[in-house]
Amino acid sequence: MMSACNCPTASTQTSVAFRAETILVSTLFTIALGITAATLPAQSSEMKDSEVKVQPAKSVQVAQSPSLPNGTYLYGQAAKAEQIGRTYLVLQVRDRSVTGAIYEPASSFDCVQGTLQANRLALTVTNSYEQTQSPYGIALQTNSRVASAANPTLVAVKLAGYHRIQTVSDNDRRLLSTCEAKLAAI
Repeated sequence: MMSACNCPTASTQTSVAFRAETILVSTLFTIALGITAATLPAQSSEMKDSEVKVQPAKSVQVAQSPSLPNGTYLYGQAAKAEQIGRTYLVLQVRDRSVTGAIYEPASSFDCVQGTLQANRLALTVTNSYEQTQSPYGIALQTNSRVASAANPTLVAVKLAGYHRIQTVSDNDRRLLSTCEAKLAAI
């Protein structure tokens, strides 16, 4: 007489492995969001009367706030593309509005949308599996160029903790296209 075996099948093992990977990626992403949020500088809206200095109005042209020209950009936690365990952002910028994808190579990706603000890139991340949305901010760092009334200039920016990668791959463009379509449908 043969006894029944409750041994897992190959499909059960694959399903369990996929769920474990999904949980791990979600956990790592949540940790990354927490670390990024914790490292952003706090903004104080309080100002002492002694700090206010009134100056006469002048008609001068000033430098724009930190911005990225319209275009497609790839940023990574590593200076090289496709490094396992590193996070990458592929972004499409149009008039300070941003759409794109955040991903790790050989893993899933989530779609992002948001705006370039004065001191940060303010994004909303849409989870690919659950379609839930979470805020995600990246501080903007500017270069040391100084604008004057005689020489106003666009201030160049970097994303804190990320490196600009010049080459946007076909896969990056595919992710971007997928996210643009998904976000347009929301």
